[in-house]
Amino acid sequence: MKARILAVSLGLLLFGSTTAGAQEQERTETFDSVEVAVCLNVEDRQPVNRAESFAPDVDRVFFWCKVT
Repeated sequence: MKARILAVSLGLLLFGSTTAGAQEQERTETFDSVEVAVCLNVEDRQPVNRAESFAPDVDRVFFWCKVT
């Protein structure tokens, strides 16, 4: 269940809703780079212990995103 909630949350964060996407198309700003990570912690604004999967006993993970 936690994995499903995480997957849905990540999808919403990455792709947003179609309404938000339509509003963003009107803007002329662009992103130079995008970096994302799922990790166990964030320290000094950087992801710590990145991974693609986690043990079932992990209580909390972070979704980290850097956009410039």
